[in-house]
Order: sequence, then C-alpha cells, then structure tokens
Amino acid sequence: MESSSNDVQLKDRNALVLYGSETGNAQDIAEDLGRAVERMRFKTTVEEMNAVELASTPPYRDIDTVYLPWKQSLRSHLMSQYPLPESTEPISDDEPLPPRFVLSIDDIKGATATSSLTSTTSEDPPSSLLPIEEAREAIIQSASRVTPNDHWQDVRLFSMDMDEPAEPLLPGATLIVYPKNFKADVQTLIDQMGWQDQADLPVHATKVPKELEWCTKLEVCTLRDLLIHGLDITAVPRRGFLEKLFFLATDADQQERLKELIDPSGSQDFYDYTTRPRRTILEILGDFPSVKIPPSSAVDVFPVIRGREFSIANCASRLAVPDDQSTQAQPTRIHVEILAAMVEYRTIIRKPRVGLCSRYLKSLGAGAHINVGLKQGSGMQRLLTRPVIAVATGTGIAPIRMLHQARANATSPTPPGEMLLFFGCRSRKVDYYFADEWRRAGDGLTVIPAFSRDTDALIDMAKTVQLGGQDEPPPTAGMPLPPSLSASTAGLDMSETGMLRRRDAGKNYVQHHIRRHAYKVAAMIRAGAAVCVCGSSGTMPKAVRLALEDALVAGGLCATAAEAEEYLTTRVEIWQETW
Repeated sequence: MESSSNDVQLKDRNALVLYGSETGNAQDIAEDLGRAVERMRFKTTVEEMNAVELASTPPYRDIDTVYLPWKQSLRSHLMSQYPLPESTEPISDDEPLPPRFVLSIDDIKGATATSSLTSTTSEDPPSSLLPIEEAREAIIQSASRVTPNDHWQDVRLFSMDMDEPAEPLLPGATLIVYPKNFKADVQTLIDQMGWQDQADLPVHATKVPKELEWCTKLEVCTLRDLLIHGLDITAVPRRGFLEKLFFLATDADQQERLKELIDPSGSQDFYDYTTRPRRTILEILGDFPSVKIPPSSAVDVFPVIRGREFSIANCASRLAVPDDQSTQAQPTRIHVEILAAMVEYRTIIRKPRVGLCSRYLKSLGAGAHINVGLKQGSGMQRLLTRPVIAVATGTGIAPIRMLHQARANATSPTPPGEMLLFFGCRSRKVDYYFADEWRRAGDGLTVIPAFSRDTDALIDMAKTVQLGGQDEPPPTAGMPLPPSLSASTAGLDMSETGMLRRRDAGKNYVQHHIRRHAYKVAAMIRAGAAVCVCGSSGTMPKAVRLALEDALVAGGLCATAAEAEEYLTTRVEIWQETW
C-alpha cells in the first residue's frame, strides 16, 4: 500500500527546463540542471525555448561561478517544497540516470538494410537529403571565394536557387544549413566502439530528439545513417558528455581521470582539456579507449547536429521562367546568397581545427543539391523607408546588404530615408566585401569603411570622406572626447565602459569612425534614424553603443553621457544581429 502511494506521489513530480541557446552553453546548463532535478525523482523535460530574446553569457569557464551555487540553491528549494516520500531517496550522483532515448537494432542474423541516405558511391559526405519538416531543396549555383587565396581566412559567397516560400523573405531573414559528418570520421567511431556488425542494420526508436525526427519517417534508417546525418561526433564536448563516459569507462585510471574532468571544482582543468584546445569527441574517445558506448545508447550519449543559421545576403530575387516553360505550372524559383566564413584554425593540437558546417560547405560545388531551411526576418522590415545608421563588421555585412537591396527595390511612393553604413574590415584589398556595389550605390547610401589593418586608412579617409556636403573634422582635431579618452590619467575611469573607450582611442575600428562623424550621426538620430548593428558578438556591440553615446554628446544632441545612454535606450530603435 505504501509503495502504491509513493508511485502516485512520484507520478505527479514533473519539471520543465527551458533554454535559449546559440552557442550551446545554455543547452549544456539546461541538460545538467535537468539531470540534477531528475535525481530528485522528477520526470524532467528539457526543451528549447524560442520566441524570446537571448541574453549573453560569460565565457564557458566562468559560467560555473554563477550557475553552480544557483543549482545547489534550486536543489535545496525543490527538496523542501516537493519532498520525496519517506521511503524514497534521491538518485545518487554515483548512479547513472536511465537513458532518455534508446535505439532498438534489428540484429537478426543475416539481416541487411538498404538505406536511402548512405550512398554507396564515393560521395563524401553523401548527397542524399533528409526528410526534414519545413526544409527545402536548394541547388548550389556557385561557391566563390571572396578573400584572396593567400589570406588566412577563407570566406565564400554561396549562391543557390530554390522554390519560393509562401511569404516573401524580409530583411533579416536567415538560411539554415544542415551539415553532415564525413564517412571516414564515422568509420573511425564505428571501429573505436566495435559497432562493425551493427552499423548497417535497421534501427528503430519510439522517441528521439526533435532534430532527429526525420529518421522516424524513413522506411529504413541505420546506425550509420544517424552518425552521418544526425549525431555530432566532431563537436567539442560539454561536461554532460564526459559524465556519461565516466559511467561507461571500465579502466580505473581512465574513470578517475573522467571524474576529475567532470568535477565542478575542476572547471579550469575541464576547460584546458576540452574548450581551449577545441578537442573533439572523436579525439576524446581515443583518449579513453575503455569506453564502449552501447549502440542502443548512441542517440542518448552523442549531441545532435543542429542546423547552422546564416544571414541571407541579398534581397531574394525571382528567377526568370524559360519561354518553353512559361505555360506550364511550375513553382516560382528564387535566388538566395549567403556569405560564410570557413572556420579553420590551429590550437596546441597539431591537427587543424575545422568547423563541422565549414567542412561540409567547402565540399559543395556548383550543381550540389542540399537541404536548407528558411527563417523569416523580423524587425528590419520597419527600416525599409526611414533613415538608417548601419554598423557591420566582417560577414555581418550580409543582412545589411539584404536591407539595402530591399530598400532600393521598395515600391513605396515615398523614397527611403538616408542610409549611413560604417563597415569594419581588415583591409581594402582583403575583406571589403561587395566593394563594387558600395561604389555604385548612389546618393541614398554613404559607406564609411574602417580598414583596421591598413596603415594609411585614417589619412586616406580624412581626405576623401564627405557627408552631406560638409567635411567632418579629421580624427585628430575638433572632436570633443569623453574624459576617459583625454591624455590625463587623473581620475581615470577603470570601469568596463572606460576600458572600452580607452581601447578604442586612436584605432581605426567602426566605433572610431562613429565618433569621428559624430555630427552626422547625431543629426540622423535627431531626424528619427534607426540603428542596425551586425557582426561579432564580442566587445564590438558594446563598443559601438558607447561610440553612439559619445557621438550624441559630441554632436550636440545630448549634454551628458548619462543623457545619451537614456536617449538611445528610450528613443532610438536599435536592431542587432550578432553571433
């Protein structure tokens, strides 16, 4: 009778953990929190939260200082407010939690599977497309490198055609690419785990993560299919992954090492082993050969491959219909472009680090068929007619280019307001993307490039840039500066704001040019201009905002920095897309 009563009480213990994540940090915390709550006998669901504005998080190694005490506080709160029945104890940290996702494998002797996904040709990765809901087939027309071949960063402009969506794409829209693993990496994992006999057998699952729902729609899906198309085996792992390895390791020394890495008090050790060198899951499994993951647990142990979003770089144009097809019912096709930087770099590990999506994109050439998703833009639609101050760095120029083209193509009887673009890049000859277009833009757009690595850029710009028929003062004269930028060290502002301002002084970044053209910036904001900031999510957005505040003061719109901060917060529409 007591057992039945306990079962009833446990049945009502439900907990929902929501997260919003672009980098994976929030997802990792949510899953860790979900496991902690599950140990208190809650039936836990961890889901992604959409339609909310995401907050930035500190570097991964610093998150624990905030999260871990809060996690312990939550544990104490839940146990006091939702106590377990007297005869039931929380699940010990030394005991593995039951898997959330389990595969069943058709291991009947002699069974074979004919997969529609894993091509038997030499294609690597296979070109077969997943039945992903709301995805569409796109055909690559070109994949042109737009940086010089001798430049360290490979940036490419991908052009592709696809069926037109039901709603026209608005400025700020993104294209989602679904990357795949390469066959050699998958075979390495299969060999490490001893899955040779199960890899090409049909698998079934009653429950899978949302990102893997496509596998339930296939007539035949194998473990190899999941590894190529769905499970991220080259990611830098989170702590939760190593925790699962700890319970699977059979060697005492390896188990002890894994315990050290997942210990919250050893966050720096974990960071130095995984995040700093960008060590991949495959490499870590090679470091712990006693770990043998059951094939039935593959979906539960490995992270899933998430689609990567890229800002659309053009106002998606309809393609002309050939004369011989003009009378036939053909879906309307559109042309879409994305600007993608290939992620490749070196760490203390000898083998170069290459991003999963970058490696996949680099394998695509003209004529390749890929699956893509489209995510509608929001916010920038309101900027089609009003004045706009745009600030973009690097590939962040992509959504600004789409906005500019949309404004140029708008059919409104009222011409769009003036557009002022501050474009930050390294060099005029290296990464001044779409330079020819900016030179042909006409009177409606003024582009002020900030070439951070060109030593003659400041002098050159001081001679040539004119705005509204009036020369701006050169960088070294006539520009009122905040006290924190003065030569005096008395009363030096040591706050983050002061540090950012001092770091900008004398540089040739976008924020430097915003201050330099303070009178024009203030005049446009006085006239109702909106602000768009696109590019890196590091210090750039903060530095740009500080520069805007300084420009409002120097341009005479506000009397103090505090007033300028309030003005930007309450009276200026700021649209930001940073990553």
